[in-house]
Amino acid sequence: MYKPARTVLWADGSRWLPLTRLALEPTAILSMRRKKGPFFSSYLRFSRLNSRHWAENEMAMSKSLLFKLLRIGAIPKKLRPILDAELIVVGDEGMSGSLIYRNVKGPGKRFINRDEGFSGCLVITKKRIVCFTYGKRQINIAVDDQRLSEMSVEIPQKNVLSISFESSAFMEKWEGIMEFRFKTEKANEFYNVLRSFGAQQGFCSGAQKARAR
Repeated sequence: MYKPARTVLWADGSRWLPLTRLALEPTAILSMRRKKGPFFSSYLRFSRLNSRHWAENEMAMSKSLLFKLLRIGAIPKKLRPILDAELIVVGDEGMSGSLIYRNVKGPGKRFINRDEGFSGCLVITKKRIVCFTYGKRQINIAVDDQRLSEMSVEIPQKNVLSISFESSAFMEKWEGIMEFRFKTEKANEFYNVLRSFGAQQGFCSGAQKARAR
């Protein structure tokens, strides 16, 4: 059974938490101050949120930890001016999410049922749709590309966007269902823009079956 970390309380309500307990404390906001403990373990100072402030800070906390600490999952610096020139319709970065493979086969790859967490970005301009996870380009397609009709988009729950598709429609020598799930407060905006560009509503058939399990 999980036992809360031993902490030092401060008059302002903040406290020191061991870094290893970070993932187990979802209701804390990182203030990026470090302290050396008695055994030289790294500590980070946190400020607890009360229930009244939780709602307004919920989405700020949904940003991935890697983005908060190291800016992993940000829009690539070299690409940002290009996207700005193309006029960004909607975009978000530092999103935590999952890349899900269902019976996917490719050159030297085979995934029966695999989920990979990521920190990434998704941007839609008036010319293209781009997605990067851990700095790796995953999607780069023109908004007038007919293959957009092969994409399925859905909002399975509040502030979660799902993009699923048959991989063979976008990558040669690949087959199987791939699904991206992004945690973002802009889920509805992404959904509406993608639908206006021709994406289908719902889940790609394989992704829908996997979700039902």
